Amino acid sequence: MRCPQCKKEGESNREDTELTCAFCGYQWSLTIPQNIPVPHPSGCSSASEHFDHFLFLDFETTGDPDQKPLEVGWMLTDRFLEPLMECQSRVIRQDRLNMNDKILKMHTKNGLLDEVVDSVLSTSLVENIICDSIQPIARDKTARIIIAGFTVHFDRDIIHRDMPQLDSWLHYRHFDVSTLRAAYHHWVEKIPSKRDQHPHRVKADVLASWEIARTFKRMFEHHMPKGLLDQGVIL
Repeated sequence: MRCPQCKKEGESNREDTELTCAFCGYQWSLTIPQNIPVPHPSGCSSASEHFDHFLFLDFETTGDPDQKPLEVGWMLTDRFLEPLMECQSRVIRQDRLNMNDKILKMHTKNGLLDEVVDSVLSTSLVENIICDSIQPIARDKTARIIIAGFTVHFDRDIIHRDMPQLDSWLHYRHFDVSTLRAAYHHWVEKIPSKRDQHPHRVKADVLASWEIARTFKRMFEHHMPKGLLDQGVIL
């Protein structure tokens, strides 16, 4: 949490909504936002119906069997993929790093390793920051938050292990954008690999997965025929 006095972001002693900065000792109260309205799509009027929101999220990790998170990026959108916030990211401090030569070289080249060493943010604090940013939606009982991104079950496993509060707010469904990309690759035309050009930083992945999802949304809207259910097509 960022201190309003010294502007530093780090661990704060927190009792309910009262916080104390670990750096300067400044005390302040955390304002809990009220529920923000969730727009009903045209034609939907039932208050009991769930309205999906997507949390596009990505981790960079140590790459070892423990897969310790080094950086996380996230962006919340509505069901139509319209952003409800800017894409955010935080670097997580890890005191003990176990990485193979390939991962070590990659995170040294992209600057992430230096940022991990300089970071004062623990995994639990970063979880609090994410939860605070999506809390207005999470508190709305008519909304459900579906995690989205590339190969997103990998990220969900880390959340389940290290971020229990966030995990409890997420719906069990996943929106894996990699599946859409793979379907196009196998059934329409080959997509060349761009792994060598990949920065391996979370904001780039979050925004790329969101942009691909928006591309497929436009394709479905303009090229998928309506009335498939009436024709007996199983969806």
